[in-house]
Amino acid sequence: MIILQMNIPFSSTITQIDNGFQLFYDQFLKTNQQKDGIESYSKFVNLLINYYKDKEIK
Repeated sequence: MIILQMNIPFSSTITQIDNGFQLFYDQFLKTNQQKDGIESYSKFVNLLINYYKDKEIK
């Protein structure tokens, strides 16, 4: 196994991966008739969080 050492800061790599994932997932959602893309996902998650915020977990 060959391991290459990259001189890219860890936080920079995470940011690049995160940006790539967001672009990919945004396009995936828009392709599947979610016109707001990743924003529609964020809205849905916020609704779920607010709904369950005051509820007791059983």
